[in-house]
Amino acid sequence: MKIANYYKEIIIMKKIALITGSTDGIGRALALSLAEEGYSIHVLGTNKDKGKEVIKSLNKIHPKGEHELYIVDLSTLENNNNFLDEYIRNHEHLDLLVLNANAMFKKVKTGKDGIDLAFIIGYLSRYMFSVKLDELLKKSNNPRVVHIGGATMISEIQYTNLRTPNYKPLKSTAMGFMANNLLTYHANKNGLTDVPYEFVEPGIVNTNTVKNQNIIVRFLSKIMGMIEPEEAGRLIKEHIMETQSKDVSGKFYNKKNEKQPKKEVVYGEEAFKEVLTFSKEVTGLQFTTS
Repeated sequence: MKIANYYKEIIIMKKIALITGSTDGIGRALALSLAEEGYSIHVLGTNKDKGKEVIKSLNKIHPKGEHELYIVDLSTLENNNNFLDEYIRNHEHLDLLVLNANAMFKKVKTGKDGIDLAFIIGYLSRYMFSVKLDELLKKSNNPRVVHIGGATMISEIQYTNLRTPNYKPLKSTAMGFMANNLLTYHANKNGLTDVPYEFVEPGIVNTNTVKNQNIIVRFLSKIMGMIEPEEAGRLIKEHIMETQSKDVSGKFYNKKNEKQPKKEVVYGEEAFKEVLTFSKEVTGLQFTTS
């Protein structure tokens, strides 16, 4: 019996991080950086070949880690649900959930579910991960959920237009950021979960999203201090390692520096209730309050 308990303690002590959008860019860089700190990394992305390369790199950095690769298209509610149900069946706990996957298209379009595709990938998928993985996170001794995205470029959500979008791509992305900002700031304060949520803004990063923009956007990004994904991943890793999960609840950071979220978020109680209502109606999921 003592031997069984000993091995059980070893398993629980293994730190597991699930990172969405980690076959490339910031997510990949963060995955490699966290592996250096002893994390077993669960890589989630859409490119199988890139994913395999990430796993190879992870195995070199942390050979004893139980690294796993998941190729998942987050653009449909069904795909999100199917993956999450399978993940919950196969795992006993989760220490760190990094919600990094995002989307910005050159032209706004709706997905299979009839909703703005960027909003599904950039927000509704994150909401579903947050709700369905809540119990796994609570089984960790030190759980936390890290949202990666923009806390400056946010915009009021046009719910009536999400099914018939008539706005620009930048607006689409900004609405997703707004929803994530509201969820991060208000979820813990309203007792929806006791797993600490935080928002990390990595600055302007030279990801494929930036590279695919027009020459003016790329030029402005460069002169505004754009950094490479490797630096962004390192800074986010350092922030995670240098802070305690109990101290980051509902807080926002720019790289490693705490910052005040916009007043639309801080005083957005009604906006938060509205985004929760919409999220529950669309996904059929809701938090079981702590």
